[in-house]
Amino acid sequence: MGPGALKETVKWQKAKIDELEAEIESLKSPSQPPADVTFIESLRSPNVSNSTPEDFLADNTTFNFRLNEALKSEFSELCRREHLSAGSALKRYMTECVRFGMIK
Repeated sequence: MGPGALKETVKWQKAKIDELEAEIESLKSPSQPPADVTFIESLRSPNVSNSTPEDFLADNTTFNFRLNEALKSEFSELCRREHLSAGSALKRYMTECVRFGMIK
């Protein structure tokens, strides 16, 4: 490979790195909804077409599931360090999933 081709390859690689770094930054900080969109409306995903913003406000049902004791223990410890209840942490995670329309 000649010096010209090598310079072009390096230039292309640097451009690709810049592009990937920009994409990583955009994933770290989700875009803010327009000012006229309320917080609850911003939680809606196009994939959740039957939901209304009020659907996320009230605790009107329960969600029961079984899990491994070690996982529960580790998660409880993490919640304790973050000063959150397990329910609040799970609701926060579920809200983010609905907001972005995908399971992370």
